[in-house]
Amino acid sequence: GDWRSSGMAFRLPLFQEEEFAKELKVVDKLKVIAHDHGKSVAQMAIAWTLGHSAVSVGLVGVRNERELKENVAAVDWKLSDATRKEIDAVFTEEGVTTHVDTDQAI
Repeated sequence: GDWRSSGMAFRLPLFQEEEFAKELKVVDKLKVIAHDHGKSVAQMAIAWTLGHSAVSVGLVGVRNERELKENVAAVDWKLSDATRKEIDAVFTEEGVTTHVDTDQAI
């Protein structure tokens, strides 16, 4: 079956209490970085994705007009190398993996 719709994803380590607590710390730190640039975390995520050499297409979703405008505003934001390193360092500092092995959810 499809691990995304089966609820099996919640068996992944990233959703376990200890890991999830670390991920929430990451989000708090990312909010500060985004705020320092006058942007939202969502905008920073879009800019990071679109500026990553391994990404050819960034797919985002919206629920309302405000989110649409926010997401579109992120397209022109080009993250500096220093900002990218700062973002990457947040994950390293908290020991949060940036790779999910979906086989663990099966």
